[in-house]
Amino acid sequence: MPRANEERFATMRVDRLNNLLNAYVLESGLGKFTPSKQGTYRLSFKDDLVVNIDALSDSGTVLVYAEVGPAPEQAEACQALLKANFPGYETRHNTLAINKQKNTVVLLRPLPEHDMDITAFKKLLNDFVGALSEWRQKLLDGGLSHSADTDIKRGETPASRFIRG
Repeated sequence: MPRANEERFATMRVDRLNNLLNAYVLESGLGKFTPSKQGTYRLSFKDDLVVNIDALSDSGTVLVYAEVGPAPEQAEACQALLKANFPGYETRHNTLAINKQKNTVVLLRPLPEHDMDITAFKKLLNDFVGALSEWRQKLLDGGLSHSADTDIKRGETPASRFIRG
């Protein structure tokens, strides 16, 4: 019985996502559309920014993701990408990762579990596209190789970076 409930909730999430995306594209004047056979939606924005939304992930999570660009070879640049994820302000609460198969940097964000209205969805998507644009530019400009924390010794983390409850 638990498996049937999981499938029912996954179907409900996909249906809600279909409704949200169709409302979004209709408001944007793009018309109605459906996911690919793999269950992925693809939205194209200016400057060749492409955002994917996976509606059928195995974990039951709906994931918004996009390829930022080729992964940098320098260790400093990779460290800068990882530092940007904590606490998430530099990435607008998205996550940067590396796709090892394609050797690319990926920006991703799960959609919240709760119901979203079209206004919240548009805000989330606009923030995601803004972060994608910023990080693509940083990656293309090579602006990741210089760490702003050059005065911090290796392995030392300033206490101010931690959130205390």
